[in-house]
Parts: sequence; C-alpha cells; structure tokens
Amino acid sequence: VLMANVASSFLDIKEKTGKNDGFFIELIQKTVDDKAQGEPYCMAFVQTVLAYVEQVTGLTSPIIATESVMQLWNSLNVQDKTRDYPRPGYIAIWNHAGSSRGHAGIVYEVFPTYFTCIEGNSRSGELQFSGNVEGQGIFLKKRTYASVGSMNFLGFCVPFGY
Repeated sequence: VLMANVASSFLDIKEKTGKNDGFFIELIQKTVDDKAQGEPYCMAFVQTVLAYVEQVTGLTSPIIATESVMQLWNSLNVQDKTRDYPRPGYIAIWNHAGSSRGHAGIVYEVFPTYFTCIEGNSRSGELQFSGNVEGQGIFLKKRTYASVGSMNFLGFCVPFGY
C-alpha cells in the first residue's frame, strides 16, 4: 500500500512541452542512470517510487534498477510476478505488440473487472480503457486485466513479496 500512496503524491505532474521533459520529469528520468534525454519514463517513475519506499522502510525489492520494462519483466523470478488479482502497490506491466518495448504503472485500487494504476508517461482525459499509453505526465488510469489494442497485458510484479 505504501507504493500506491507514494505514487499518488506524483499525480498530475505534467511534462513541460509534451516531449518527456520538464523539471520533475527529468528528475524522475535520472533515478536509474543519472541522465535525462527525453526518453520514456514510465519505468523510471516506478523506480523513483521503489527507491523511496526502500529508503524509508529498509526493505529490498527484487525489482532490478532499469528503465526497460521488458528487461525488468524478464529478470523476475516466477514468485515475483502474477496475473492474478493484484494488490495496491503491485507494478502492472504491458508489452507493445511486436516490439521489445513496454509500459508500466503502479496499481492504486483493485476492482473485480478493472484496476486503477498510476502511470508515468501517460495521458489525462483519454478513454480510460484505451490501449494508448504514451502521454504528457503522471496520471491515474483505469485498466482492464486484458490486453487492449496493441498493448499486451503481461501481469503484475510483486515489489516486496506482499
């Protein structure tokens, strides 16, 4: 739950020009590799929240330090990921069909047919079940447990074994 609560403090941070830029976006991008070069930052956002939670709790997550969603997903042991009913704070993972790129967000609330997720590099005001995830900031999204459009839903990472 702490992951979800910390993530919510970033809600509605917006890019400066819509090109993965701006003061706070660039700080988030620097969480993993100390560079901000206009790259997508959904996983950097997740890493920022993870780093804060690890610091304040003293816990260590099995989540590796990477900006690559698919590198993270492929690095996890089977016990650290699931497609089953998630909990707030789990990390949702999608793969862009036909590519090695992905998208990630932090689960905020869970419902029987959908979940809400706080996502970096996302959009506000779009159809909430849309598969389009590239965007202009950090927003709360409504997502299904299924793949939508070109976004293949892979499942959830369990960041602290809960």
